[in-house]
Amino acid sequence: MSNTQVARPARGWRAEITRMQWLVLLGTTMGWALDGFAGSLYALVLGPAMTELLPHSGIAVNLDDIGFYGGLTVALFLAGWAVGGLLFGILADYFGRVRVLSAGIVTYAVFTALATFADTWWQLGALRFVAGLGSGVEAPVGAALVAEVWRNRHRARACGVMMSGYAGGFFIAALAYQLLGDHGWRLMMGIAVAPALLVWFIRRYVPEPPEIRGAIAHAGYGSRRARSPRRTGSSCAGCSPRRC
Repeated sequence: MSNTQVARPARGWRAEITRMQWLVLLGTTMGWALDGFAGSLYALVLGPAMTELLPHSGIAVNLDDIGFYGGLTVALFLAGWAVGGLLFGILADYFGRVRVLSAGIVTYAVFTALATFADTWWQLGALRFVAGLGSGVEAPVGAALVAEVWRNRHRARACGVMMSGYAGGFFIAALAYQLLGDHGWRLMMGIAVAPALLVWFIRRYVPEPPEIRGAIAHAGYGSRRARSPRRTGSSCAGCSPRRC
């Protein structure tokens, strides 16, 4: 009897990764890239935008005021980012990662583009705050989605690839500004609506993790049971069980 064992062919790392994992990584990385694109684009047009909007707000245009009020709009965006991260992170536990991620992307894309119609610095600041709310979705929800789907030794690499998308968005913004910057800051803010197109891809191709679907369904079922007590075979006084 031979003790020779047939050697099994070595499996590459690609064989350990499923189609679902690739789709989730692609969707979240694109989300980060377009988030970085919108944020970097604003930094490029901040000076021209403040130069035009400050006189409409009754403020003289000088370097100090451009820096001060422009900095306030950036601070409002970051405040929205912090609030949005907390808010969308909570909502994702109730309504699912994919649905909430899509809602956040639409929020920051649409409200970034709406800055095109701002007439004063405070209108721009208010729009930047709401855009920041949507931008905050990427960190908690995108990271959670990748961590829940990539349950193998490549999880840390996948998270690194996803986060690198944000830096990639800087290069996309620089290219867009090089090609279209001469047309004014309003057009540049208008093209920031592009991330909303990503929602179609996410809703169509990025699946919700099965355990999240199950947890949401279970929680919903439990809440309905709590509101509607289960009927038993016992009857009320003077009534038949069927009529009770």
